[in-house]
Amino acid sequence: MARPDDLVPLADAARAVDRSTSTLRRWIRSDRLTRYEGALPAHGGSAPALVSLAEVHGLVVSTGRQPHRPASSRPAPEHEPGDGLTLRETADQLRDDLADATVQLARHRERADLLAVELDRLRSDLDRERRDRDEWRDRCDALEAEARELRAMLREAEGDARELRARMDERQRRRGVVGWALDRVRGG
Repeated sequence: MARPDDLVPLADAARAVDRSTSTLRRWIRSDRLTRYEGALPAHGGSAPALVSLAEVHGLVVSTGRQPHRPASSRPAPEHEPGDGLTLRETADQLRDDLADATVQLARHRERADLLAVELDRLRSDLDRERRDRDEWRDRCDALEAEARELRAMLREAEGDARELRARMDERQRRRGVVGWALDRVRGG
């Protein structure tokens, strides 16, 4: 029998048809679904289970049941009425559900650890930005104080300039009067 072209990991197939991986494993154990071996992982371990997506879709359609929530979103382990599970099959299903939950828990913990690291980084960035903001505020306050000082000096300089202009005007006026008087004395 040739390998189908649409082989996907068991978890991906389960998500695609809105079933749990334990349901797909039960179908494999009962020979309703064909299991194919994937490539051995480079880091060691066993080969992943692969299934034909078309075959899984066909099984879901043949059951005539509506899709239900996957095991990852249900509080209780999956048990479909009418399966007629033996005690061993129920135990296997529960072990599969526990293994799935353990994997999901590990993923959630990894994600939580990554989010904690990201949160620490963001807090550090926020603290740095706050320090920069405070430093810029201090610089701005210092520049505003300097600007006020310069404006006061400018007003003082303008007052001095007005006073000097008034003195110069007075001197020019006196020179003009003195020059006029001298001209009169010399000329007349």
